[in-house]
Amino acid sequence: MLTYKSTKTSVAKVSSKGKIVAVAPGSCKISVKSQGVTSNITVIVLPNKVKTVASDFSSANIIQLKKGTMYKFRVRGFVKSGSKKYYGEFGKTYKLKTNK
Repeated sequence: MLTYKSTKTSVAKVSSKGKIVAVAPGSCKISVKSQGVTSNITVIVLPNKVKTVASDFSSANIIQLKKGTMYKFRVRGFVKSGSKKYYGEFGKTYKLKTNK
């Protein structure tokens, strides 16, 4: 007989047959016990994918950049759930040359 248990049912629940159901973003451990032997796995539940992102960023003043130098930068979004941050993929690389 197998016995299943979740350390955080607020993140993921597990049925008596071993079916895991995500409840909310976060991580937990699922343990399986049989004949005195226990095995654990870590389950990470990610937030739903964000479909659109709006941004309003026009300028930034960054000191310590050298004049006349080409800089490259990339951005990526994140969502915060509780105390954890989940990061998206980096966007394309942009090039910017500072004024002389």
